Amino acid sequence: MVIFAHGSGRSRLSSRNRFVASVLLQAGSGTLLLDLLNTEEKQVDLGTQHLRFDVDLLASRLVEATEWMTTDSKTGNLPVGYWEPAQALQPH
Repeated sequence: MVIFAHGSGRSRLSSRNRFVASVLLQAGSGTLLLDLLNTEEKQVDLGTQHLRFDVDLLASRLVEATEWMTTDSKTGNLPVGYWEPAQALQPH
């Protein structure tokens, strides 16, 4: 299972992220596209950009999603990987 974790920028609904998820699905990997900020928080973050750097908040939501997935009867025995799409395209 690959968890796409979106903390800012593109959302889980972006066409690029959905395309990448579909390629992973065709290759046999399950995917969970997850926005770590809710709609209200995204609006606040557009102006302040502070929530995208709230590591405790974002990490706690990622942990919750992982715990949910690992306790589900259909996905609980699968290995988990993480993908943060906005970071994946930045030059190093």
